[in-house]
Amino acid sequence: MVNENLDPGSAAPAGTGPVAQEIATNVIFIVPDGFGDVAAEAYELYKGSDPVWKSGFQAHVRTASASSAVTDSAAAATAYATGVKTSNGSVAVDTEGNALVSILSLAHDARKSTGIVTTDVVTGATPAAFAASEDDRDDTAEIAQDYIDRDELTVILGGGREDFRADPDRDGMSTLREAEAAGFDYVTTADQLDASESERVLGLFNF
Repeated sequence: MVNENLDPGSAAPAGTGPVAQEIATNVIFIVPDGFGDVAAEAYELYKGSDPVWKSGFQAHVRTASASSAVTDSAAAATAYATGVKTSNGSVAVDTEGNALVSILSLAHDARKSTGIVTTDVVTGATPAAFAASEDDRDDTAEIAQDYIDRDELTVILGGGREDFRADPDRDGMSTLREAEAAGFDYVTTADQLDASESERVLGLFNF
């Protein structure tokens, strides 16, 4: 991240690391479950040396919920993805239910390839806040449909196969079939993933 208040050749403020001289071509946004200052300090003590994130710029993000003293992953992920405070249970919508624009959508608009990769189900609240908008985090089938309808994702990897099954309310239409029609190569094993040569991949490795 470049501090726009500095000349490219000037010294960076103490503790912020060097001023970037090149524009990043890729961004990987990692969200460890329950991660915060305490977890970061515990990791540093365990490692016995400075973690990698201390070599560059650091910042804090407030993820407080608009509806509770204790935030949940839906509200927290919405804060990360959109910069807007919302109620617990809400996925990338504001407190009035209006859809919000995520950084993933902005990356797509900038003609970047985008994806979500998770050890959880892909329709979980944390990944969903970056690529879907729903009033209720439990509307996981609708979140899966958002992924395909928005047509912004290049890669989707994780669990949650059940949410892509045929929906009786949609005349038995399957979100999975729609994904394949949109150009996704559907894989369910690591070997299939390794063998895929598709530009778009939907990997659902458990239910």
